[in-house]
Parts: sequence; C-alpha cells; structure tokens
Amino acid sequence: MPELSLRDINQIVLDVRSQEIVFSHLADELADHICCDVEHEMGRGLSFTEAYQIVKDKIGHRRIKEIQEETLYAVDTKYRNMKKTMKISAIAGTVLLGFAALFKIMHWPGAGIMLTFGGLSLAFVFLPSALVVLWKEHTTRRSSFFTFRPFWL
Repeated sequence: MPELSLRDINQIVLDVRSQEIVFSHLADELADHICCDVEHEMGRGLSFTEAYQIVKDKIGHRRIKEIQEETLYAVDTKYRNMKKTMKISAIAGTVLLGFAALFKIMHWPGAGIMLTFGGLSLAFVFLPSALVVLWKEHTTRRSSFFTFRPFWL
C-alpha cells in the first residue's frame, strides 16, 4: 500500500487548518482520516493529486465545518447538562436544608432525613459539578485570551 510523503501530509494538514478548525485535536483527527482515505485511494493506482481530489470531492466543500459544528454542539450539550445538574442540585439541597432546619427547630419528625439528603445532595452532586464547571470556564477563558486570570475574578 502506498504511503504519503511528508510534503503530502503537510498539504493535507494545511488544507484542514485553512478551514478554520477551532479544536486542534479535531483538526489533527480530521487530517489523519483524510490521509488514510487518500492512501486507500492511492492503493488503487492513483497519484496523490488524483486521490486527494477524489477524497475532497467525497467530503464536499462544507463538510469539515459541519463536523466541527457537530462536535462543538456535542461538547456544549454535555456542558449545559452539567450546569443544569449543578443548579438543580444546589436548589434542591438548599431547600432541603432550609426545611430541615425549620423541622429541627419545631421538633417535627423527618428533620434528620432531610438534613442527610440535603447535605448529601450538596456534597456529592452540587460541589463536584460546580468544581467541574468552574474548571471548564477557567480553562476555556485562559485558552481563549492567552492570559492567566484566577477563576474567582
């Protein structure tokens, strides 16, 4: 099976990067997939130029941008779900602790169970998800602006 030269690989990488791919890992993966497809086409006896043109025609003009948009949406969906979990667990845990305090003050039954579930909700659901969200926002902000700013500012 024919192999691509370093010059051919660089041309593919430059073409992929010219599509304004935001994630460097995604650009590398796309270039790797295109290289493999070009090598497959070259295995049928085509030159690099012919094989690369066939692969580009197969991919289409807009497909690389669409793949990036789909990847960003998938990443963003996970992030939104994490933020939603953080908000719901914070509200539920706080409400449970508030009612538990009221029940404890009034000496009504059930205060201990509410204290337990409220504390567990805040400790094992809210706190980890809040830390992940803060870390994600901090690293995104830092890589976007190329400056270090503490997440608490």
